[in-house]
Amino acid sequence: MTTGFKADKSVWRLACLVDLPEEREGAEALARQLVSGATPHPGAVHWALRRNLPIDLPTVETAFEARTDTASGEDLVAYALLLHQRDAGRRRHRHPQGPVGPFSIPPTRQLVEGWVRRLQGVEAPEGVAQALVQAQACGDWNEVEALAASDDRSVEERFTLLQILASENQWPLVGRHIAFLEKLRTVEGVRLATYSSVNTGDHPQVVAPDRRAG
Repeated sequence: MTTGFKADKSVWRLACLVDLPEEREGAEALARQLVSGATPHPGAVHWALRRNLPIDLPTVETAFEARTDTASGEDLVAYALLLHQRDAGRRRHRHPQGPVGPFSIPPTRQLVEGWVRRLQGVEAPEGVAQALVQAQACGDWNEVEALAASDDRSVEERFTLLQILASENQWPLVGRHIAFLEKLRTVEGVRLATYSSVNTGDHPQVVAPDRRAG
């Protein structure tokens, strides 16, 4: 199962450091470490972009492009955010009087859609890429939550979207899906349900994971 931005210790540490002004230098160093090399950590890319940490964006983008055949869903989202960041700068330069829509530059849109097709072996899930970059741009994640609630999407897609919401601290939106997470009976599902209950102050009875399924 795809697990979104993996909550490993290094990225959780980065998430804590970025909000401590006195730890800014340490956060920048950790971010550079996590995105260096051939396999940039998608969660670190996410936090670097959200908190304006200085990383070598062209080099990271190239690393993702080189991993098309082995990339994960998390890589796709991080790569999409990188392209959105790049395009946002171009749009500000070309359209100083006002913003235009995300992924409005055709080559970028085609590249992202091609990645989705290669990763999933099917047509890009309708609305997902656009919803993610739009939410990233405006801060409104309700459309992403609506996609996560859709029974027309696979369990993997829904879980990934909930992980992305969690990475954005959208815990009230994640909390609407506790029942779905419980039914997964996986370590990842129970973990996310628990984090959601702690962050929202709601404490449902979370079922034990079936480790064979996780």
